Amino acid sequence: DRGWNQVFQAALHFYLALNILFCFPELWDPTSREARNKKKSEEYRGTLMYQKTVRTWTLEGSNNEVPRYPHRQFFGLEDHFHQSAFLNCSTVAGFQPDVTDTARVELYLRMKGLPQELVWQITALADYDSQRPRRLPIPHDPLHRDNHRALRQYLTFCWQIMVRCNMLAQEVGIEINWVSEVVHALQDMASAPGRPLFTSKWDESFDYRLATMQGGSGELPYTFRYR
Repeated sequence: DRGWNQVFQAALHFYLALNILFCFPELWDPTSREARNKKKSEEYRGTLMYQKTVRTWTLEGSNNEVPRYPHRQFFGLEDHFHQSAFLNCSTVAGFQPDVTDTARVELYLRMKGLPQELVWQITALADYDSQRPRRLPIPHDPLHRDNHRALRQYLTFCWQIMVRCNMLAQEVGIEINWVSEVVHALQDMASAPGRPLFTSKWDESFDYRLATMQGGSGELPYTFRYR
């Protein structure tokens, strides 16, 4: 519970969740939602997949904080902003400046003739911390159109984490079972209580697990095997 596995799993969960949700514009794009007569409340941030992933991998007070730091920063959940309030939109988060905001304020203060040391002191007191800027131009809405560049950078970052974890595992003689990791990540994100995403059983004759994913909306079940 305290090793590299959580670093890998956190990156994998967010990589899968955001990519999957992005494939459904009606969940994040107002124009697509209107065209399909979707309510404003029927958006991706209210889905089980998004809620479970954010709750699991940004939770404060866990026994392993390190894997959660970069994801908290991307979602704007630093500075102890309460996670349940964020997920339920029950309160307004405090303003967190991005790089552009901080640079604009520093430029204005320098134009007023203030020395750089004093500029840094003022911005620090005002919580315009250039070391921890807001990642998303539109806060708390990672799939917003204006956030797509930051989203691509974040997903690339998640992919790089997974690749490097895989390289590290190979160096120490451990094989990451990618199929198993993806299957269980999807199970974690998309299964509701009493409704597992897939069932599996061990096939002793071939030494692998046989998993069957339940079909939905008229789809047939899909069976695959993994070790």
